[in-house]
Amino acid sequence: MSLSTLREVLGMMRRGQKSPLTCPVCGSRVRRTRSQLEGWILPEKYYCDACKYIGFIALERDPEEEDEADQTP
Repeated sequence: MSLSTLREVLGMMRRGQKSPLTCPVCGSRVRRTRSQLEGWILPEKYYCDACKYIGFIALERDPEEEDEADQTP
């Protein structure tokens, strides 16, 4: 890993930028379910509209990778 890449990662962490969350099954974007106890007592639960996945795991996708995927024909 180059020093400039490391600086970018640390900069993103400092600014609190969050990467889009994707479904581990189909790769579509997921949304969080809302409950008063989630994120505090219970883990956050994610829901995918495309494949109807419901679970506690979502993958973070690098925004640069997402832009490259959108440009690929």
